[in-house]
Amino acid sequence: MKQILTIGALLMFCLTLQSCFVKTSPNMSFISKRDLSSDTEVASVRVPMFLTRTFLKSKIKELDEDDAVAALALRKIKKLKVMTISGNKR
Repeated sequence: MKQILTIGALLMFCLTLQSCFVKTSPNMSFISKRDLSSDTEVASVRVPMFLTRTFLKSKIKELDEDDAVAALALRKIKKLKVMTISGNKR
């Protein structure tokens, strides 16, 4: 029984992190290829929402008093994707 629970927990963990994958050919419609050098590496990572929510909760509490509009905008976040560009000499 203990093995079944362990396997089930590992399976659920893997399914949760499935949305957090690295993509090496991301959608880059906001930047032209001629602005990047030939040795530039681009990668994007989708961050799971359970990690994003824990970070955003503290920021929302800070902003509620100071800037209500920014706090409202942070509450509306549905996805978070981090894109990195490395090796660009231009």
